[in-house]
Amino acid sequence: MGKYLCIIDFVGGLEDMEYNYEELIEEFCDYKEYSDSKRKTLKRILDPIAEADLFNLKDVVGVRDLIVEKIGARTYMSLASYIATLRSFCEWGLKVKNFDVKDFLFSDELLKVKSLMYYCASNFTVPSIDEQQLEDMITTIERKSNDDIHLYYIMLLRIIYEGITIDELAVLKKNEVDMETRRIKDMNMSYKLYDSIKEYNEGFNYVDDNRSKIINIFDGSFIRDTSMYDDPNRRSTSSQYFYRRRIVYVFSRINSIVGENFTYLDIYNNGFVSLIEKRCGRDETINLFIDKYPKGTKKNQVRKKMDDLEQYGKEFRINQTGNKIRNTFYPYVISRYNL
Repeated sequence: MGKYLCIIDFVGGLEDMEYNYEELIEEFCDYKEYSDSKRKTLKRILDPIAEADLFNLKDVVGVRDLIVEKIGARTYMSLASYIATLRSFCEWGLKVKNFDVKDFLFSDELLKVKSLMYYCASNFTVPSIDEQQLEDMITTIERKSNDDIHLYYIMLLRIIYEGITIDELAVLKKNEVDMETRRIKDMNMSYKLYDSIKEYNEGFNYVDDNRSKIINIFDGSFIRDTSMYDDPNRRSTSSQYFYRRRIVYVFSRINSIVGENFTYLDIYNNGFVSLIEKRCGRDETINLFIDKYPKGTKKNQVRKKMDDLEQYGKEFRINQTGNKIRNTFYPYVISRYNL
């Protein structure tokens, strides 16, 4: 079958086109001169696109369900990325291939990232992890682990919960972790994180029959891993993607131990909400993220909420506008307080 086929009903007239999305995506990537990684991203969502029959979708709800239900985008960044990608693909289909694609659907208010975030928060529950739940998970890890690799798992949970991103962790150097001043780069660490890092530095010597030693994942790195994953050609900070993937994989093992289903991003996002809660309490945290603007509210009062969020963001080393912070972490506030 070619890239597309026009199906004609001799009673009803012209019906939907039938498209070969695998070939069309390949052609689209060539046209846009996409990198290999960008091509892989599009190919990963080939089945959802084909199942939804993207080019024949005629309403906004169909596009929303494709993005949220079939592709599974739920975070601010993933929603923004997939909306942009699918919109570009549809515009190409309309303007370059002259298909009858309803690209104008992407201009609808329901497909704005903020609207999709609210939709996800109302219809899907993200993991809620407050400080007590984090401590409970750590206790479970300590109880179920028979070797010192649990020191690695606990340190990862704490360091990400307190504000180090996965990308920063993948290239973090030993000399950026100052135990004397209790700082990681420009971030203060809590006493609990300090103790976890100290135990990790002194006690992480995990070895079994398949692993001969523990190595730094690159020369001078803070994170160590086992030699079975060692590749001398990768041992430089330029291999950030490789190390990031290794750390992400560790969370699947942590999940299996604690019997939960969360990602490193859930740990990080919940950590930020916890920081705000510690600074201003439950009610004010909710007020910062939920629209409560009675009639007559002045613009400077709304602006103050955004400024406060920006300030908390900087404390957590998030350099974003208050509005973007609000949209990103909104689902976690909704989940935590059962709103």
